[in-house]
Amino acid sequence: MTHGIIKGGGLWLILAGTNLAAQQPLASLPRLDEPSLAGLRATQTQRVKVREPTLNRLIPAGAKPGHSFKLRTSEVDLHGRTIARYDHYFNGIRVEASEALGCLSASGICERMDYPNAQVIEPPPELQLQPSVPGDRAITVASEALKLSVGEASKTLAELVLEPLIEREFLSESTGRPVTSGVHSPFPSSRVLKGWRLVQVVQHFLPKKQQAFTTRVNALTGEILSSGPNASPDSVQGQAQFNRQNGSATVTLPAIQSGSTYFLQRGG
Repeated sequence: MTHGIIKGGGLWLILAGTNLAAQQPLASLPRLDEPSLAGLRATQTQRVKVREPTLNRLIPAGAKPGHSFKLRTSEVDLHGRTIARYDHYFNGIRVEASEALGCLSASGICERMDYPNAQVIEPPPELQLQPSVPGDRAITVASEALKLSVGEASKTLAELVLEPLIEREFLSESTGRPVTSGVHSPFPSSRVLKGWRLVQVVQHFLPKKQQAFTTRVNALTGEILSSGPNASPDSVQGQAQFNRQNGSATVTLPAIQSGSTYFLQRGG
């Protein structure tokens, strides 16, 4: 299975991996028929769900208590291998762009488990984690920003998240030090954590217009950080290249939406 990602409203972090068992190459695995896959999906979902409490061991030593992981999605490919994605939480608040990634064989053996970059594992102790702007107030602020008419039918959801503020820092090719001007190429560069923000992410879905909107509200000040329509999964596409025994190929990857994140995927 080939995976890619487009992340809206945030940055996708590099994952450091820990191999728990040898991962078999896909070429050596048989393809399963649909009845076999249907039965396996339910079994694998339960297998990856029960692993949630064990993922805390992936948190680096010395980190503060309060970390946890919750299963977000699990996908079974045509060979029965399952890719599971777990959202990372700190003190019950989801940490954006931070996840654990697991790979299970069809027999339930954990072949791989990845964890977030330790640089963004937790916010500093001085960051206030109690929002001054509750979810219902954030929904009102978002509705006003979108200029929704009173009584207009909509489905709304507010989620409190921790947002790591990450910037790309360009480096001088001669000295290796950060530069702020005269940069003509994005390379070499590095991503640097500049701080943290507590955010209410408000999702509006308007059934009549078949439109969805995301508004990000600073949960401490009430400031609107961004607001606008979501991209349709039909309009999000990507490509991936992979090597085969007889050469390489390029495939178009369709997208599925999870909140403001679009996953590009192809089973095979």
